[in-house]
Amino acid sequence: QTLLLEVMTRHGVQLPGGNFERGFDEGMAPATPVTPGSFATPLAMMSSTTGNDRISAAFAFGILAGRAGRAASPQELNAAGVALVQMLGAADRRSRIAGARVAGRVFTVPFDARVFTPVPAGLVDALFEMLNRDSEIEQLAAMDALGRMRQTAAVASLTERYYFYRDDRKRALAGGALEALARIGDASTI
Repeated sequence: QTLLLEVMTRHGVQLPGGNFERGFDEGMAPATPVTPGSFATPLAMMSSTTGNDRISAAFAFGILAGRAGRAASPQELNAAGVALVQMLGAADRRSRIAGARVAGRVFTVPFDARVFTPVPAGLVDALFEMLNRDSEIEQLAAMDALGRMRQTAAVASLTERYYFYRDDRKRALAGGALEALARIGDASTI
């Protein structure tokens, strides 16, 4: 993590207690411009490490790339997408959750977007697989990512989940499905 901390410090990001997830949650942003080479370390670690190092690298990439991946090039976003697909399929639940959260942020489609950034192959499928896991936290992370990515293919599934969770009195999950539907904003949504 020392290399990641150096990258963050070089871009003026002072992580609270050196905690990448907390910095991600607090919406920290680089104080200095992010150059293309800045993503090399997080991308390499996302692809070649496991566990806490991989999770920290994903959150570091998310911080540096910013909302909708604005600071990253299309090639860097694609490389990150490939690594995030690997994370979403990992045996480690924490890696899957981190992968979904970072994917949701860097592939967010703003409401005023006229052109959607292509999502790397397999990413949406991996998020749908995550929706079918038993863990409610994983389901929420997947719903959030699909909503932020404005995936209209998720409307039917999210609508069914909303009604199921509402009828089962699972307010957090019903709210997650409803929020994702609102973000997608598809005309077919009831």
